[in-house]
Amino acid sequence: MTGARSWPLAGALWCLALAASAQDVGSASSAPRPAYTSSVDWARRVLAIDATVDLSGYQTVLPDARFRGEQAIEDAEPEMIQSALFPVRVDADDTVGSMARSSPDLMTMVLGVLTPADERYAVLSPDLRRLTVRYQIPLFPDVSSLLVATTQANPPQEGMGFVPSASFTGIVIYAKGPLPVHGEERSARLAPCLFPRVLDDQMNVIASAQTVDPDVLKARGVATYTDSTNEHPFVDLIGYNPLRTVATGLFGANPTDVIISRDAAREILANENNIGLIENAKILIIADLPPVAVRPAP
Repeated sequence: MTGARSWPLAGALWCLALAASAQDVGSASSAPRPAYTSSVDWARRVLAIDATVDLSGYQTVLPDARFRGEQAIEDAEPEMIQSALFPVRVDADDTVGSMARSSPDLMTMVLGVLTPADERYAVLSPDLRRLTVRYQIPLFPDVSSLLVATTQANPPQEGMGFVPSASFTGIVIYAKGPLPVHGEERSARLAPCLFPRVLDDQMNVIASAQTVDPDVLKARGVATYTDSTNEHPFVDLIGYNPLRTVATGLFGANPTDVIISRDAAREILANENNIGLIENAKILIIADLPPVAVRPAP
């Protein structure tokens, strides 16, 4: 009799186990998907990403829901990279995404750019319903080093003829405000990118990714951006006697390239010392930088 009564109990437990298993499968297929908010702080050279998941969708207690949320965000990292990093402009023609799509090897490296150090913190919302994980990816050198293919610099040649010019310690280009876009009937504000170009008003290339030493290019790009006219924080970059000039226009469908006067360009190309400033990316661009939606943590 005892054995006969145990069969219904065992059957009931087995049915409960099947139901729980089916519920797990169903919840996995309908598990909450992370949402992303990101922005580039061009002054700090950081891509900040907030990945947020709704824990209430897991229908379980908090410790387990948090674990599942963290796992969901980690599993979705390639999707997060495509959402946040792919739109970042490399130059006037390309974004990180357009370059990655043209090379399977580069695609693999870009999707794997995150390191454990890039995850800065994870925090629950006050109502304990949402988990947000903050990532911060340094654009230099973490991203830039994946995109640099040159092995040596090709700086511009010293200008022909005598041009009176000092040996400067850096180059400062003021590019705030709307500026005329070359070849178009419009004005725009500078669009920052990883590897901008500096052109003269005859469209000769003064500085670009090709003119900078590859190791320097990976470390800090072609130029450094700031939205402040205070040059003191950049003394190590531009020294105490920089050439200061004002941008006369912009170039590019995404106006990333800065145009300076021919006279300023001639001063830069007047001697070997000044050309070395280009090769070592000792260029500071003062511009109206885009607002930072996701502000990097200290």
